[in-house]
Amino acid sequence: MQDIIAEHLDELIGSSWAFIIYAGFFYILSRFVDPPESKASSSSLKAVHNNKVFFHKDFKLESTYFFFNLFITDILGKLLTIFMTLYFLVPILPHQLFAEFIQSQNFAVQLLIGLLIADAAFFFPHWFAHRFLWPYHSIHHSAKELRWLTALRLHPVDHLSFVIGGTIALYIFGFEGEAIVQAIFIHGAYNLFVHANINLGFPRPLCYILGSPNYHRWHHASDKEAIDKNFATMFSLFDVIFCSYYYPRDKLPKTYGLYDHSKNYPKNFTGQILYPFQRIKKK
Repeated sequence: MQDIIAEHLDELIGSSWAFIIYAGFFYILSRFVDPPESKASSSSLKAVHNNKVFFHKDFKLESTYFFFNLFITDILGKLLTIFMTLYFLVPILPHQLFAEFIQSQNFAVQLLIGLLIADAAFFFPHWFAHRFLWPYHSIHHSAKELRWLTALRLHPVDHLSFVIGGTIALYIFGFEGEAIVQAIFIHGAYNLFVHANINLGFPRPLCYILGSPNYHRWHHASDKEAIDKNFATMFSLFDVIFCSYYYPRDKLPKTYGLYDHSKNYPKNFTGQILYPFQRIKKK
């Protein structure tokens, strides 16, 4: 067990630093694209929110979430998954169902399969979180503006459910440890992309297959018609299949954040971490 953890720990930490470098790319990109535009754009890169402000309103809060989840929750979640898999899941869960088929494919096909499984493993827990873990997941939706930092604005309980779900799904289907880390890293990087301050949509029919920043903006919109829509991160095809696709391509949401506009919602990191437990205690 110790050997397996040691084998992947350096890889996990290394991917976290690479993730920060990748995130920096989207930060720079969103700052130097054209000034904000209120209409949806697919032909040229525009900003949506003010891109000339170095530290936006929630920068400190979202930076805290980013580093806390990247270096604590994320790594602990993956190590916990390794432990759970080896000691509890192996005897009861089918293992490497399609390992022979997956490993016989070239790298590009293996990567595509891994990303599809990773996004499916995100899609269903995401749907579940909206219905049964909303006090935790509401923290992610409390953002009034979407920027790449918003991607990891997640309660640790919420974040752990996504990390563990994705890793176990890849394990069941037959991916080895290194492939699991790579697929989840790329999926996480794409998650930064769809949250970035970039006014960008994809044309038909690509928009029905791949998610874009403008497509994901509607998931965070407080417009009633957009509530509980667009659960996928990378492949909008999942939303098309499960009838949760909503993407008016000619406009952007007017407002973002919690649709109930709760006035008592905490605005600091500690308050938001404790918020779900306080709600459960009151109930």
